[in-house]
Amino acid sequence: MKINIEEVINRDYSEHAELLNKKDSWMQPDYLDKKYLHYSQPHTEDYFTPAGVPFYLVHFKELSWLNLFPTIFVRDGLTSIAHFFFKYPTPNGVETTLILPIEAEELIPAAWLENCLLCDIKRYKDANLGKVETIYITGSICENTYNFKEVEKELRELKKNHQQKFKALLFDNIQLGNEYTPNSKQHNVHFYKMLFNIFGDDIEVLNWGESKEANYSNSAFFEINQNKLNFSDSFVTFNFISGGSLPLNSDRYLESDFTNNSLRVSKYHFLEFSHPTASPKSEELWSEIETLKSYVLTGEEHLVRTHKNFELVHLCTPEFESLILKRFKLK
Repeated sequence: MKINIEEVINRDYSEHAELLNKKDSWMQPDYLDKKYLHYSQPHTEDYFTPAGVPFYLVHFKELSWLNLFPTIFVRDGLTSIAHFFFKYPTPNGVETTLILPIEAEELIPAAWLENCLLCDIKRYKDANLGKVETIYITGSICENTYNFKEVEKELRELKKNHQQKFKALLFDNIQLGNEYTPNSKQHNVHFYKMLFNIFGDDIEVLNWGESKEANYSNSAFFEINQNKLNFSDSFVTFNFISGGSLPLNSDRYLESDFTNNSLRVSKYHFLEFSHPTASPKSEELWSEIETLKSYVLTGEEHLVRTHKNFELVHLCTPEFESLILKRFKLK
């Protein structure tokens, strides 16, 4: 039976606030929890969302824990979402509704379809955005979330076509435990070199502390990340859109009409919900994973999240990560 979207939208989730606020007492956070959240900071910072209870599937060490909440607004990246479904191919008694990013539709196994809703960020038409005076370049410097040459090309076009002030709000994604490995920061050096080759002294590099509470009216922002592999719900993006900043990535956060399947988040944007459908791409993915289980993905069975060492604990094997990355090829 299909989930009633209006019921999900109109439900009062305040009764679950205390349980969410005390999550460390029952969630038993381990090194994987800490590593996962740290890797994508500050995108993973907590913030209020009216759509269900915001949570990361990676935190749920037992499937039955999902039933603590009627609806979970899933904040994981696509790799983590796929790995959750790999570990739990069927709901097995779970009644919770999972709100997933729309990009995750092809990751949902058929057995989970009736437990899931899809969510997309939309902007109100005629939201009276201010005149753009500043353009922010933002995102996480992480090789598997963008094509370097494509981003370089887009930034050159940005510089060529806009005369406004440019500011950069960028974040280094280096996993806990990998800070001192050879070449761990080499890609970051290449990225900043490219940035300054394009903008020279015409760009101001900001830090998160001074930007978190900034006024983003009269601004626009350009995200360098081209997929949602590492995180699907970003506190940074929320800050920009809810502050009235205009997104310059033309294929994201499009203007749309507000409908009965929509939920207001700020004066500038809302969430639009839809039901997932059975997808040939999903069937193909899980058929491939089932085939690879017995040889390529055997390492998944040996992952231990209780390691008290950030270098030894991993969300998934490199083979699984490569499989998901292949599904979301960068342009």
